[in-house]
Amino acid sequence: MNAELLVEEARLQEAALKRLGRWLTICLAFSSVGVLIIYFAIASNKKNIWLIILGVIILLLGAAGGITIGLGIRNGRNNVRKILRAVEQERNPQVQDLKTEDPKAEDSKTENPKEENPKAEDSKEENPKAEDPEL
Repeated sequence: MNAELLVEEARLQEAALKRLGRWLTICLAFSSVGVLIIYFAIASNKKNIWLIILGVIILLLGAAGGITIGLGIRNGRNNVRKILRAVEQERNPQVQDLKTEDPKAEDSKTENPKEENPKAEDSKEENPKAEDPEL
């Protein structure tokens, strides 16, 4: 695809994610109202079971909506990240993805773990009680 079209798509998706963020706030407020209804129904002298049920239903609807919208926001952000990465690779083909780098470079760093922390061996030699519980 054309880089300009991808950038425009990413911009539109970012705007949609902002709108989803507002809906997430509404869902959280909705579930908070459910919690308040439950609290006042239980705290009142005359315990009304219908208010408790209504509060639980409102709480569950708000929580389910919040979870669904939150997942949509997370997946949308990942999608925007992938789009922008594709644009960057299209504009500059030499740039490689971090996950496709040479894994042998990391293996050479961890071949001999004793060389990385020489003080760990020295501390055992200086303090024999740490190694031998009988002393």
